[in-house]
Amino acid sequence: MACNEDLIDALKHEHERLGQLLRVIDGGRWWTDAEPGRLKVAALQERAAQIRAYIDGIERVVGGIGG
Repeated sequence: MACNEDLIDALKHEHERLGQLLRVIDGGRWWTDAEPGRLKVAALQERAAQIRAYIDGIERVVGGIGG
């Protein structure tokens, strides 16, 4: 079974991955004006909503620790 440190390390790793992804996206500069990729944007917005929901869930669990 994973210990607390494993969970924290996993969250830190995913945080780093997200940070790297945001650096790659670079403020949306990789989307050209001629082809904004609306379908791709919609798919990314859906994934961002999933990330938000999962973080909300983790936040609720962490908030209940020790209580």
